[in-house]
Amino acid sequence: MSPIRCLLLCLALTASARPAVAHDIVPADWCVEENAKPERVAAFKFDGGQIRDVMDKCGILEGEDHFHTVASAMGEWCRVVAPRQDVVPFISGPSSFTDKDHHARYRIDDGIMGVCAICVRPPR
Repeated sequence: MSPIRCLLLCLALTASARPAVAHDIVPADWCVEENAKPERVAAFKFDGGQIRDVMDKCGILEGEDHFHTVASAMGEWCRVVAPRQDVVPFISGPSSFTDKDHHARYRIDDGIMGVCAICVRPPR
C-alpha cells in the first residue's frame, strides 16, 4: 500500500471513528468500492487570514459556527484546485477542528491544515 493511500485511509478511519467530524467532511460511502483508492491531489495549511481570503473568493459568509464555515470553504477550495466532483478535504488539524467539541471550540483564526483527495476507480 502506498504511503499516501495509507495516510488517507487512516484519516478516513479516524474521521469515521469520530462521528462529529465525519458528519460534515467525508461521506461514509466515499471511495469504498472494491479496488478504488484515494489519491492526494493537493495539500493546504492556511492561517485565519488565508481562510478568509478563500471564503471571500468563494462567496462564503462567516457564520457563527466556524467549523461549518471553514469545512465549506475547504470543500470549495478543493473543488477549485481539483475540479472533480468526488474531491473531498481531509482535515488533519488543528485539534480544535478535529476534537469532539469542534462546533464550540474551533475558530477561523486557529487556521486549518489537511489534504484534498479524489477517489480513483479502476476502468470498467
